[in-house]
Amino acid sequence: MLMATFFPIPPEPKPCGPASELQAPAQKLGMPREFPRITAEEIRQAIFRQNPKKAPGADGITFDIWRRLLQFVIPIIALRKPGKSDYTVPKANRPISLLPTISKGLEGIVAARLSYLTERFFLLRTNHFGARKQRSCEQALDVLVEKIYKAWKGKRVLSLVTFDVQGAFNRVHPTVLARRLRERGVPDQMVRWIRSFCEDRTGSVVIGNYTSECAPISHAGIPQGSPLSPLLYVFYNAGLVEGKIDKRGGSLGFIDDFTAWRTGGNCEETTEKLQAEVLRRAEQ
Repeated sequence: MLMATFFPIPPEPKPCGPASELQAPAQKLGMPREFPRITAEEIRQAIFRQNPKKAPGADGITFDIWRRLLQFVIPIIALRKPGKSDYTVPKANRPISLLPTISKGLEGIVAARLSYLTERFFLLRTNHFGARKQRSCEQALDVLVEKIYKAWKGKRVLSLVTFDVQGAFNRVHPTVLARRLRERGVPDQMVRWIRSFCEDRTGSVVIGNYTSECAPISHAGIPQGSPLSPLLYVFYNAGLVEGKIDKRGGSLGFIDDFTAWRTGGNCEETTEKLQAEVLRRAEQ
């Protein structure tokens, strides 16, 4: 029951256009197509970047042990969400994947490389916040507050709508994720590695002292607890915040949260704009 709730079957992806329509924009900027060999220094940084006391996966090997040694069955912990009245309801719990620490080290290396490519080749717009360097939650709020005050100063009405995707990471469809990474110019070799990372996963649920039998996860999405997942979801959700921010309105994304606003002469006008321009796109 918990596994079915944590990992629901996502909708089938819509067919995309021909390959010619998916020409990666960053390829024109000189991005390398090959995925360079992982260096010893990258491995060292990935291991020492992690908390040595971080909870390990099923193998029980911590980052502290990997540090000392330096010279995918995934247990899923059901963490209780705060403030819920009944924890026998599956949705009152949050699945956290305790991945083997060596896997997290490798994922950290891929995350660092994807982060570098994202900023170096402008693969995402600047109004995507979270999971990116120098784009914090506070900065997103600063942008929004500035636009609110500008609207008020101009005697305009600003209406805002926010979305929080329920079970966002677990609902990621690997085919759609791979398509969106390619559309934004992520090298194909990295996309194929990420696609493999999302597939053929197995897991067991841990509640207190109880551990269920290991079973395949048919629709696993991307694992919560992985250093790579937040940035992957930013790419997955990127289409919602493609529009520019101007005096008429704009949008911001923070990983799995999405905010959009429109300005106008009255509430009826701004509400109509949000329904026609924002809600329709969000439903897609």
